[in-house]
Amino acid sequence: MDTFNEQIVKINHGAKNISLKILLWGAALFLSFVTFLFIKYLSTLAIIIVGALFYGAFKLSSRLNVEYEYILTNGELDVDKIIAQSTRRRMVTLKCSDIEKVGKYKEGIKTHGKFLMCANPSDNAFYVLARDTKNEAVCLVMEPNEKMKNGIKGYLPRIIQKGAFED
Repeated sequence: MDTFNEQIVKINHGAKNISLKILLWGAALFLSFVTFLFIKYLSTLAIIIVGALFYGAFKLSSRLNVEYEYILTNGELDVDKIIAQSTRRRMVTLKCSDIEKVGKYKEGIKTHGKFLMCANPSDNAFYVLARDTKNEAVCLVMEPNEKMKNGIKGYLPRIIQKGAFED
């Protein structure tokens, strides 16, 4: 029987994200004001420049909206990064049978290899140490729901399965 499970986790950046968006839009407003001051007689050019400034501010501020999608298919865990609900990039692919350790995430965990923070740093975050399909060491921090936890547990090696995803 085929197993398929997916979960989307929206990343909340809080005050940092909001202040960056305000800074972007403030810079666009300031630069458009300066453009209208210096380009009085070439009004068509000024409108084009201001339009480009606001379009750039919109594109940059929308790229700050990030979410991660965890996809479990027959023992293979894929993690995709979704930017502005339009661009998708594969972060890592892991075989659950290659997972070496699973535990509760705490700030400052020492790891070797690639470190991927694909979750909000909260009490629900777990880290997974494994080797990806390119045989590189990976520490993946994720925030799985119960259905995803149970799905991953079913494919873990028996030694790791017992204490996996326990608080």
